[in-house]
Amino acid sequence: MAAPKKGPRRHLFINPYVYPDTSKRVDKALAWWDSLPSGERTKIAWELIVAAANGELGVAQAVMIGDQDAERDQAALESLLANMVMDED
Repeated sequence: MAAPKKGPRRHLFINPYVYPDTSKRVDKALAWWDSLPSGERTKIAWELIVAAANGELGVAQAVMIGDQDAERDQAALESLLANMVMDED
């Protein structure tokens, strides 16, 4: 017996063409994206879009990516994570 349908499905198309040499921010994001398992990429991207649309990411101080030391990067990450809210309803 087939599993019951959960409702209508939607196909979302996000332009997959990104030019990697535009900035260090984009290069760093692409390196992170390439490190993800292929089966997780779409799921993670969709969760980030949903969180951003629902205002769950919060506001973090802008951080310049460049020649920073590890302590500064860690402090920026902790600041970002402290502003994230996840409600499990």
